[in-house]
Amino acid sequence: MENNQQQANDVMEIDLLELMQVLWSKAVIIVLVAFMTAVAVFLVEFLAITPKYTSTTKMLVLAKQNQTGLTSSDLTMSSQLTKDYVELIQTRKVTEQVIARLNLKNSDGEPMTHEQLLSKMTVTQVTDTRILTIQVEDPDPYLAQSIADAIRDIAAVHIKEVTDVEAVNTVDPANLPTKTSSPSLLRDTAIGGVVGFVLICGLILALHLMDNTIKTSDDVERYLGISTLGTIPMESSTAQAQSSRKKSRRRSSSSYPGRYSTNLSGGRT
Repeated sequence: MENNQQQANDVMEIDLLELMQVLWSKAVIIVLVAFMTAVAVFLVEFLAITPKYTSTTKMLVLAKQNQTGLTSSDLTMSSQLTKDYVELIQTRKVTEQVIARLNLKNSDGEPMTHEQLLSKMTVTQVTDTRILTIQVEDPDPYLAQSIADAIRDIAAVHIKEVTDVEAVNTVDPANLPTKTSSPSLLRDTAIGGVVGFVLICGLILALHLMDNTIKTSDDVERYLGISTLGTIPMESSTAQAQSSRKKSRRRSSSSYPGRYSTNLSGGRT
């Protein structure tokens, strides 16, 4: 039993070593494919994808306090209601007022729709707080900043109208982004190179495992279970055969006399 298990382990080690040797023999191809994939991803994102900037602003929603002061239950209730405020910020009433105030247009020159503005903005709640974060992404950094500020200001009024809150204060005004948020050229280029590396390695291994042709004496023993007594070098034998054929042709041509030639008198020479 132990011998069988040891043999199985030996076979597995030999197979893994063989696969590593196959990959190593194709190392140049693997490196070239990974490099070309990374370059392709870089060129596509650099030339075809418009860079975008993200502006961020934060606001704090304060619920009305009791006469006895702010209690722990008030804090808990305010934290739970913050999820409602997230939804209120993304309502059509807020987005349509932002579009009208800034006269926002889409790529076709038409007034921006509610859905198009929603695709630019992200509203999240800072964990275990009453602070809301509003992020706006746009190819124009100045426009991203203006939209974020407008959403915060209009949403603050809308929240106070709909809910019973004391105030909505600005924690951080919208910043003017100086670096692009997407696409990330370095990250995506690295991912493209890794994906190309994995794909070419998988393709090489798949072709190797599906190839059941016999090439060496080891393949004969592995696939047919027959021991080989010896091998004949095909290249040297072929060269010898070609050389012998050339020599035989030379001998045959030298053994035949030249054709008869006729002189002017009609005699043979």
